[in-house]
Amino acid sequence: MIKRLIFDIDDTLIPSDSYKVAITKTLKYFGIYSEENYKAFCDIGTICEKMYNCYEKKKYLALLNKSLSSSLDESFFDVHFKNLEDTAPNDNEKIRHVIEKLHEKYELVLLSNYFESAQRRRLARGHLSEYFEEYYGEVVTKPNREVFIAACGNHEPSECVMIGDNPITDIEAAIDCGLKAIFVKGKNGRDLDFCPTISTVEELTEKVIESLNDR
Repeated sequence: MIKRLIFDIDDTLIPSDSYKVAITKTLKYFGIYSEENYKAFCDIGTICEKMYNCYEKKKYLALLNKSLSSSLDESFFDVHFKNLEDTAPNDNEKIRHVIEKLHEKYELVLLSNYFESAQRRRLARGHLSEYFEEYYGEVVTKPNREVFIAACGNHEPSECVMIGDNPITDIEAAIDCGLKAIFVKGKNGRDLDFCPTISTVEELTEKVIESLNDR
């Protein structure tokens, strides 16, 4: 029996294309924008996850300053998180309606590799944050087994479903930990043959979720 749904955020609940605008705005605010710095900034998350398997502000800032040859302090986070919030989509009524209905039957939590405060602010702009009680992916990042098991809460992994857009770090990693999974392929993606596939979260229904009980 499915009891808990675990949602990725970027390109699952919120499009990630808004990041480019926010990053550019942040770098320009601090007077360090260049195409080279923009590309370096985009790589910091991957580097942080590989080196530390977590998002910790001091470690992240040290990597950022080294990569950009800058001397940013923690005020960077206030500026950048505000820019991320401002570029997040406004209320998507269709997605909100889907999440609201699912919230009536299942526990909903978040699993996204980034700082919780930033992601919560982005979700709040679309009136989605309130439906998710817990957040995972800051203290320990995907695809570590530890974070998938933690995200299951008091439930067995087989009672939980990971919903995300990355076939490796969301879907395969979750299945390897004993969870069920639903792949969000986007408009032009390909179906996965080992789990249900939807184009967007707007297509997520109780019927799709409950079909996993037969797998």
